[in-house]
Amino acid sequence: MSLRIWDDPSSEYEGFLGTEWQDISSAPLEQEDRRAALTAIIQKMEKVVPSWDGRDASPVSPEASETATRFLASLPSNRELPKVASDGDGNIIFVWEPPHGNCLMTVEPNLLHMVDKPGGPEVEHIDNQPFSGHRIPLAILSAIPLK
Repeated sequence: MSLRIWDDPSSEYEGFLGTEWQDISSAPLEQEDRRAALTAIIQKMEKVVPSWDGRDASPVSPEASETATRFLASLPSNRELPKVASDGDGNIIFVWEPPHGNCLMTVEPNLLHMVDKPGGPEVEHIDNQPFSGHRIPLAILSAIPLK
């Protein structure tokens, strides 16, 4: 499966946010500017999402969008910010890629699912972690890379 990440600077996404597309994963933005840009992308995905496999993708549900936004707001400043994508079924996927970690997380309404070190012998699945928006579950937080 090839996952299209929303900070992919390809021309397919130009104008998505009303301006020329920027690769916010590597741009020299301040942490809070990048967090705000990720939040704007998530909110936009409630209306429009690209299809990574050629099929129609469901927009992100408002509840999943809200949970993802609360997650970003709760993420401590000493942690790397993720890349963001839609899973095509109404949920959000956060991705931390090497060299800034190796994990991915699906965000459903008030629920988090993480895979740490996917594809390797030390893979760990952290399923069904409730998230109300106040504190990130320790099992999830410990897998998110430090800056």
